[in-house]
Formats: sequence, structure tokens, C-alpha cells
Amino acid sequence: MNENHITLNPSQRQHLLITCKHIDKLLGDIEETLNAAASKSVFPNYVGDITPLQRKTIEDYIARLRGQLLQVSAGQALAPEKPRISASHSIHVGLTFVEIAIAELAPRYMRGYGPVSEQGATDLYGVVAELQSAAKELHRYILQPRSGDLRERVEKLANQGWDVEALHTLAEIIERHGLTEFRPTIGMLLNRVEDTALEIAIFGRVSTGKSSLLNHVIGTDLLPVGVTPITAVPTRIGYGSKPMIRVWQEGRGVSEHSVQELASFVDERLNPENQKRVGRILVLYPSERLREGIIFVDTPGIGSLATSGAAETLAYLPRCDAGIVLVDAGSTLTPDDLKIVGALSQASTATTVLISKADLLSAQDLEQQMAYVKRQLHTEFSTALPVRPVSVIPNHAALLEQWFAEELAPLYDRKQRLLQESLTRKTLALAGSVRSALEVSFSYARIEGEDRVRLEEIDLELRRNAGGLQELQSELRRMTEEIPHLASFIVNRAAESIADLWHTQHKVDCTEVLRGTAAKAAAEIASDVRTKLLKLGELLRQELSKTADVLRSTDMPRPEDFQILAEMPAFHMNRQDGFAKRPILGRLGRWFRVHSARHRIQAHESGLKLALESFSRLLYAWGLDASTDLERRFDSFANRYRAQLERLLLDRKQSTINPAQVSSDLDVLARMFAADSPTTNTEAIAS
Repeated sequence: MNENHITLNPSQRQHLLITCKHIDKLLGDIEETLNAAASKSVFPNYVGDITPLQRKTIEDYIARLRGQLLQVSAGQALAPEKPRISASHSIHVGLTFVEIAIAELAPRYMRGYGPVSEQGATDLYGVVAELQSAAKELHRYILQPRSGDLRERVEKLANQGWDVEALHTLAEIIERHGLTEFRPTIGMLLNRVEDTALEIAIFGRVSTGKSSLLNHVIGTDLLPVGVTPITAVPTRIGYGSKPMIRVWQEGRGVSEHSVQELASFVDERLNPENQKRVGRILVLYPSERLREGIIFVDTPGIGSLATSGAAETLAYLPRCDAGIVLVDAGSTLTPDDLKIVGALSQASTATTVLISKADLLSAQDLEQQMAYVKRQLHTEFSTALPVRPVSVIPNHAALLEQWFAEELAPLYDRKQRLLQESLTRKTLALAGSVRSALEVSFSYARIEGEDRVRLEEIDLELRRNAGGLQELQSELRRMTEEIPHLASFIVNRAAESIADLWHTQHKVDCTEVLRGTAAKAAAEIASDVRTKLLKLGELLRQELSKTADVLRSTDMPRPEDFQILAEMPAFHMNRQDGFAKRPILGRLGRWFRVHSARHRIQAHESGLKLALESFSRLLYAWGLDASTDLERRFDSFANRYRAQLERLLLDRKQSTINPAQVSSDLDVLARMFAADSPTTNTEAIAS
């Protein structure tokens, strides 16, 4: 712009610019009014009296006004400032305040407005849980990297030679019917394929030898090992020209470190409960056994006191392409082991089972152990999974070498095919869930009368079930906070036991009696916590199954989906030599013996309190992790049901249910299942 055209002084030009920006904002408010009037909000602010033709005309006028604003500004050489705040960041901040507002609906905040009844508290907990689940899902979606919409990403993969016709069809069906509950799953599948790496994950209970196994595969002692919980977060190991680790930390981005620093991030002792907020670790190492495109994953041990690590493992399960489950040869097949295999099966992940530390058994015992494991797996999952013995002990390392040569090495050459098979299996599993959701929409094409009442009741029950989880977490805190206050009760109970023993014995280990009494009291509370969790888990499963029945959905939980996976923490108190002879005057009566015993063990009461406080923290962490796991499993089904109920019940959604289109898409999905079927776990990893 020619400066000779500027006819206003700086103050006047500034006022002109501010006024133009204000007018533009007012025009934006008008656009928001148009959008609000045309929206299907359940709490509308405006009467929708603007016709589509009127809206188009108004928008044209707004565009014309904005064009004139630009011309006016340019006439005085005024250029609008470039925006400095990203829309996604603004939405992120807004959602943070949304989550705070949701949290303030909890009963403890509502009591400021008057007493809250027991049923009212349950309903409020349910409202909070349901709204938080939806808000967090949207928050995760906003924060994830932008890489195009689902269809664009699928088409890009097709152009790269991937067989993604079924995935493309699914993406179209999901978008067409607004099945937002399936977007995260299909997005995860796309992420895995776009990553192009074949991820082989090692799972197992604590101290089954996962890290030792991977160290042997790599050919060096790279990963830390120990008898206590070590791995706090899933650790990926891949090929690199020089040794290094990349660490992704919440709020800090990506940083690079030497491999010697690995333990400071993955060792539970150095990073308790993942306090360093490590989200991902990639270890690069120039090993001959690591090839481009193959990633091994060392996962946190299930059943450990590193409860956050166990949660990380459970969250990671659906992502891997092949799962290797280690079962300790020195113990029997446990519910934890079966749970891992079941979760991998549910995620449509190729699975094999290794009997680790095979050197602990004789050849005959090892053969019997393998036969037993195979029978148990077949009984539980009705399929034959590969079971092989391994050991990292030099004299028995041939077993591991044989397994690597016969099963792992061929994977390198078949990586692309295995990735395609993994994608096909998981696509068909997703298609089954989408099919079930569409069948629900088709069954309830018209909602009226008793059907509407029944669906409204089941929607309310889902909300109250979610509230039950929140209530249990509050009760868990109360129960565990009471544990340290049991010290005096335990001392008195132990003194009575010692007095009774003195009646028949000359010498009694008083501290051992105290420790045993405390352990029994702690075990009773822990058992009570576990019982409450198990009962709630079974109740949640039954209620979800009832919901699926009402919705006429085949997508329902199995009994094993709501079992408690992690092992409970045990009470521990330092052992001390506390033998004491029966008091000389003990024969005077039981009261004197009790009084004498209490006097002898009171010196250990402070140590008892410390042990109880430690156990209280461990039990609370365990219970919180277990209840959070139940909540995650509940939400995995409930969120799908809620989305279906929303589409069926809300009047604003009725027009989106097109019976003819739903019927057509169900036919498409039926043909998809007829044309292809999931490759079995055995075929995928053992063929």
C-alpha cells in the first residue's frame, strides 16, 4: 500500500484497527448464533427460525462485510496481526476447565447446597464418572498428533500397497453413522500400521525373567534385572547404529540419554510409580539380532506392587502385533498368566507361551509342566497355543537359541505379511463390534412406548454403576486410612495371645506373636477390600450383560473380564529376637500375664505403626489400581453402550438412524466376515 494513501494519524489508525477487529468479533458472534440456532443442542438458547436459505444469505453478507473490513484496513496500511494461540491449545484449556467443573459435581461439593441422600450421592458419582469418561476421551483426541481424517489415512496406506479395503469400509461406516466410540480403536490400528514396525512384546508376572530373556536375545546386559519389580513402563528395544535411549516424558517432550541411564527411568526403585511421568522409552542398540522394523517390548510385570506399571501393561496389550507370555517353571500356571493370555486373545494378538527358567526342572518334570500348561490353555481358550521351554543359564541356553532360530528369526523375513495379518485380525475384531452397534440401531429403528422406558432405565443404571466405582474408591481410602490406628488393638490382641501361650509354655517369641497378629489383622482388611472389588466387578459384569441384552447386542463382557488381576500386597514387619520367659508371678492369673506381655511388646509398637502405615499405602495403591482397572474395563463396554443409547434416545439423534442404510451396511459387514476370517494365534506366530 502506498503510504501517500494514509490520511489518519497513528492514534486514529489504531482506533480504526481496534474497531474493525471488534466488528469482526461481532460478526463471529452472529455466526455462532446461526450455528447455535441450527444445532441439535439439548439445551438450546435460540428458537430455530432461520431457514437454510436465510442462513446462506446472512453468511454471504457476513463474508462481504469482512471483505470490506480488510479493504478499509488495507486503505490505511493496517495489517491484522497473525494469531498466536492455536485452536487446539485453546480447546485443551477449555476441556481442562470442563473436567474441573465435572469434578465439582461430586457429593462432597454438592453438600454445600444441602444434605445429599445416599441414592443422590450414588447418582452424582455416576454423573461425574460418565461425564469424565467422555471429556477425557475428547481430551485425548485433541492432544493426539494431527495426521488427517480416518479416510485420508486409510487411502494413503492403500496407495502404499497395504490391503486396507476392509479398514476403508469400516472407516466409512464409522463416519457415516457417527460411531465416535470406535474412532479411538480405528485410529490406534492406523497408528500401528503407519509405524511400520512389528512389535513383539514380552509379558509375564514379576520375576519371570522377561528382561533377562531380552538381554540374551540382544546379546548384552542392557536391561536392568532383579527380584523386585523393575520395569515401571513398557520399554521398546530396536536397532540403532549406536547405543542410546530416547525418553518421552509428560510436559518435557523427547530427550536422548546414554543406555547407562536406562535404569533411572524403568527401575521401579529409581522411578517409583512412574513419578518421572515417562510415557514411552525407545532403546536403540547395534545388535545383530535386532533388525530394522522389529521392535521388542519389555513390559512391567503383572501382579507387582508397581501398580502403575501393571496398569501401563494392561493399557499396552491391544497395541502389540505378537505377544510372548513367560510362565515361571518354578510355579504353576496362575490366574495372572491366564489373564494375560486372555487379554491378548481378546485384542486379537498372536500369542505364544514360554516356560521360563526351564533349568529348574528335570527333563521329566519339564515335560509334565508343558503338558499341563497346554491342557490348561486349551481348556480356557479352546485353542492350541505354542508352548516352549527356555532358559538363559549357559548350560541350558540351547533351548532359548532353538526357540529364537525356529520362531523369532523367521518373523524378520515375514514382517510385512505378519503386520498385514495383525491388521486383518484386529480389523475384523473391530468390525464385529461395529456390526453389533449397527444391529442395535436396526433393532431399535423406532423408539417408543415400553422400549423407550426400558432404555431410559438401563441408561440410568449404567450411570449408577459407574457411581458405584467412585464410591468404592472413597470407601477404599477410608478403610486403608484406619489401618495405622489398629496398632493399640493389635498390641492388646497379641498380649492376650502371649498370655495364653505362657499358660502352657515357659518361653514365647513375643515379637513373632505381635507380627503374626498384625499380619492376620492386615490380611482380614485386605481380604475385605478384595471381596468388595470382586463383588463389584461381578455386579458390573452382570449389569453390562443386562444392558447388552436390552440393547440386543452380542458385544458383551465375559466372566473373566472382571476378575482381579494383580496380586495383593503382603504385610511386612521386621523380624526381631523377642523370646521372653513366663513371668515369675504369671501363675497369679491371666490378667497379670496379659499386663506383663503388653509391657514387653509395647517397645515394638512404634515399629508396628510404621509397618502398618507402609501396608496402608501399599493396600490403597493396590486397591486404587485394581478399581481403576475395573473402571477401565467397565468403560470399554459402557462407553459403547452409552453412545448407542444416546443415538437411540435423544430426539435430536433420531433422524441420523436410517434403517435402510443400516441394513445395507450390515450386509457389507456380513460379506466382510464371509470373505475373510481372523488368522488364528497359532498360525500367526508359529507358522
